[in-house]
Amino acid sequence: MHFAKAEANGNDFLLIELDACAGRERGRLARVLCDRHRGLGADGVEFYSRDGGRIRLELINADGSAAEISGNGTRCAAAWMARQHGFREGAILTGGGERWTKVLGEANGVWEIESRMGAPDWRPEAVPLRGAHALDNGRWRLRLPAWGELECHALSLGNPQACVQVETFAENWMQLAAAIQNSGYFPAGVNVEFWRRVNDRAIEIRIYERGVGATLSSGTGSTAAAISALTVGAVRSPVRVISPGGEQTVAWEGAGQQTHLRGGARIIAEGEYLGTVP
Repeated sequence: MHFAKAEANGNDFLLIELDACAGRERGRLARVLCDRHRGLGADGVEFYSRDGGRIRLELINADGSAAEISGNGTRCAAAWMARQHGFREGAILTGGGERWTKVLGEANGVWEIESRMGAPDWRPEAVPLRGAHALDNGRWRLRLPAWGELECHALSLGNPQACVQVETFAENWMQLAAAIQNSGYFPAGVNVEFWRRVNDRAIEIRIYERGVGATLSSGTGSTAAAISALTVGAVRSPVRVISPGGEQTVAWEGAGQQTHLRGGARIIAEGEYLGTVP
């Protein structure tokens, strides 16, 4: 089975043509391939297909669960398509909707790419919540056993996000993120981002994703955290979003407007998987 591997700020994905795994259960396949000790290792697999000039992506997380969209995964796929097929601009279809994506250039193996990430969706039906207390401006109050109360922004960018403002990142932030995911407030699951203000043009974030856990970066998570910071007036657009894996830039001009995510992606390997394929 032929594969490519790409990363965007350390958020890594396997890229596999859908036809290459016909007849195989993709969730199980992703679990095997993403294993970092006995497989190829990745945060997820972007299964892709091409129909003329249209690119379709199907994202499966490292634990075998399906996800709607990854901003970084979409960027990785765009870099691969640019390298292999000359892609420069067009719509990429994801489970979270169509994302218009443009390749801005390449230098030293890094492809600079910008994607329209859609307008944030604050509706409760977009991010199902059960038992949380509604506040204002898309904020919700959660009460977590052993943690107390916290407030978060809940929004969708094609996938569900919960964004929490903090002053510092606690050593046990991953345990708190897991507690939010497992609290029952988000019956459809949620990606969790903690963010802190650096200055009026930058925030720093930590990310805990459904089906993966802590990741070095996230495109949709970076976008959601930037929107959260912009909504409370902590920063101005465009926002530099700093994650453990690197930086990307988010631009958003307010309610009803498209968000724009810009950052790099790099193809780091391609080859044939020789292990047992389920």
